[in-house]
Amino acid sequence: MNKNDQQIIDLVDDTLEKERDLLLNGAFENFEDFIQSKQAAFEKMSALSERASSKEVARIKDRISENQKLYEAATMGIKAGIERISEIRRVIGNLETYGDDGLVKTTTVSAPKVSMKA
Repeated sequence: MNKNDQQIIDLVDDTLEKERDLLLNGAFENFEDFIQSKQAAFEKMSALSERASSKEVARIKDRISENQKLYEAATMGIKAGIERISEIRRVIGNLETYGDDGLVKTTTVSAPKVSMKA
């Protein structure tokens, strides 16, 4: 492996590290620009995949696997947040209770009025 090959591996490694940081910081608004640089780095990597050492390839695969787990965790967190917001929206304005007969009764609740004084 020559110096140029090592630079490409370092570029891919740095790209995966940046991706990890974006995921850990929840900086999803930066992903659109990032995806293009990631794609370019991996296109360069594919050209040297046959010359790269198995150690380097294994390290890159491990980083990819770690980032995939972070993507899955982020997705689960976003889904949980969406479900929670949906539940809150569903109950705002309505209070569900059980009556003496065991049936669900819905009561409309008005939001309290808050006044701000300086």
